[in-house]
Amino acid sequence: QVWSYAVHRGYFVKRFPETSLRLGYFLPSMLVLAIVAGLSLAFGYPRLRVAYISLLILYVLAVLIDGFRGKTLRMGTVVSLGIIATHFAYGIGFLKGLFSRRLKEESG
Repeated sequence: QVWSYAVHRGYFVKRFPETSLRLGYFLPSMLVLAIVAGLSLAFGYPRLRVAYISLLILYVLAVLIDGFRGKTLRMGTVVSLGIIATHFAYGIGFLKGLFSRRLKEESG
């Protein structure tokens, strides 16, 4: 469901920028790109490694704090993993929609 929503949102940003172009829609994609690009840069440039790992730790801590708020250990773990999965599904799906020529629903 998140994937499908993100693909459509990305496509709408491209197709209808006057009503759909908002920074918030891009944030999960920027997160995914930063994690992937940062990983390769961290290995290539040791000075960036500390900054990359620090920012990654901050992200994971923020997710854990939000995921465990008022929950049991088991539920907090599931919720935290779900938050991360949702960020990645939305981020990648949004990019797919943004770079799609058309949605399958438009084929006809």
